Amino acid sequence: MSSKISLIFLFAAIVVQSYFGEVSARELIDLNDASWKFNLGDVSGAEASSFNDNSWLDITIPHDWQGGSDGVNEHCHSRSVGWYRGRFAVDPAQSDKKIVIEFEAAVLKADVWVNGEYCGNHKGGYTAFSFDISSMVNFGSDNVVAVKVDNNNDSTIAPWAINPWRGWPVNFDYAVFGGIYRDVRLIISDKVRIDEVFNTTPSVSPQSATVQVKTIASNSGATSQNVTLTTEVCDSNGTALKTMQSSESIAAGQSYTFTQTSDVISNPKLWSPDNPYVYKVNSTLSLDGQEIDRVESPLGFRWYHLAAGEAFKLNGRNTFIKGVNRHQDIEGYGYAVPNELHWQDVETMKWMGFNFVRHAHYPADQAFLDACDRLGLMVWVEIPVGMCISTEPEFLETSKSQLREMIRQSYNHPSVLLWGLGNESDFGPVDGLTETYMNQFFNELNDLAHNEDPTRMTVGCRWSKNSNQNIVDLYAPQNWSGWYCCEWGQSYTAYNPETMIGEYGSSITPWDHDEPDTAKQWSQEYACMLHEWKASVGMELKDQFPGHCVWAGFDFKSPKRDDNPLPCQNQKGMFL
Repeated sequence: MSSKISLIFLFAAIVVQSYFGEVSARELIDLNDASWKFNLGDVSGAEASSFNDNSWLDITIPHDWQGGSDGVNEHCHSRSVGWYRGRFAVDPAQSDKKIVIEFEAAVLKADVWVNGEYCGNHKGGYTAFSFDISSMVNFGSDNVVAVKVDNNNDSTIAPWAINPWRGWPVNFDYAVFGGIYRDVRLIISDKVRIDEVFNTTPSVSPQSATVQVKTIASNSGATSQNVTLTTEVCDSNGTALKTMQSSESIAAGQSYTFTQTSDVISNPKLWSPDNPYVYKVNSTLSLDGQEIDRVESPLGFRWYHLAAGEAFKLNGRNTFIKGVNRHQDIEGYGYAVPNELHWQDVETMKWMGFNFVRHAHYPADQAFLDACDRLGLMVWVEIPVGMCISTEPEFLETSKSQLREMIRQSYNHPSVLLWGLGNESDFGPVDGLTETYMNQFFNELNDLAHNEDPTRMTVGCRWSKNSNQNIVDLYAPQNWSGWYCCEWGQSYTAYNPETMIGEYGSSITPWDHDEPDTAKQWSQEYACMLHEWKASVGMELKDQFPGHCVWAGFDFKSPKRDDNPLPCQNQKGMFL
């Protein structure tokens, strides 16, 4: 739920751009207002261009078919199929270009058609996906995009629950909403274009740093092209500090990966929560001296050391992690959160004094990560593997694809420190789920994360089996002493952490102001006492463990919370 305080903030234009950065030498067409129509429920033939959708609901994207939840229990775990149909036009002058349609997310799986032709499907509800529709577009006339979105419980896609109609431990403790709930756009570019950019800092210190940029360019044209890639490392104002240039012939239908390393940059401004300085990397592709594509991506200079039994060090300085967990749903919006409200949540968490956020339990909107970069919150992002792990082989493969997409799409954000591989994955009574299988499952995820990004650590939260704890780089358990882990009236002071704590906290009833006793743990006074105690212990031990994360920053929707004063709601947020 959103904070009930009002904040003034500057909403940067970058949040409406493609997931790898600002685009200049290509055209972006925002499809959020593409005369969208919506129908809840499956419809035969709705993919056809000629289908009559006049009776469907007029909507705009982002859209969540459960976003107007009134708190009634069935609204927060309704699982169904929804159809979307939108219309767009492309100038005939663009007929020699590559046309890509990009969806920032649709939960949980989506099938896409353009003008009745099938583009493909995507499984996983929290990462971006795109399709090349160049051969499907009607240039100079109406085009119809049809999308079938399905958020039904599916044992091949995380998050999956054995019983989606009940809460923990047979279901994850958050609602899975439904719809095309993040931005949609067309990307119109030359047939030779930049696909992905990955920025790393092989060496960095207060005195000097170098930048290595891996750029993947592709050629979807019919002939080979000799292209030149110019990469500029720029300060926050766009002034070029270092320039790298490489040329290569890219064959028709092929891709090429450029790897460039800069000269030494003197006295770099180091990124931190207190000074979130973001550099820019401008990547420009030229053909015969003419610019044909350009993207801008963020870059931050920073390094860190994170280990159990030690203080966390950022840029060589002890920096106690004052963390908070965050779910993305907001009352009245569900998952369809406008970009500016993602920024407002970051503003609120910074205002509360936090310097770190765990985005639970799925990949974050790129607008949220942009805000963390520029406003100064360190981030742990994770894939939605939790509670119930399916033993179907496709479940592992779709978990891998979600992890791969999360890493590639969030790679350049300096705020991101940790890749989370799962949450509470030791629960869930699944037939055939053995410790051996779990070890294999998480070893494959862990290896994939390190292959995709050897510069960041992997983390898992509350895996009770010792072998699982030893797979990830950092095991971050939960500590619910004073709430779930104590009998009523027991001391809430059982807190002596050695490693990073992924979750701690208590539920809160806003109108309950009773002093704490054996029956009043839901009061605001009890919650304040518990939070103040654990925060004080954390500060006393700040040189002996990295830090901890409050659960949670804001209340959020949760299935089967019948025992709560507010139904269908997890009430552990610092704000409603």
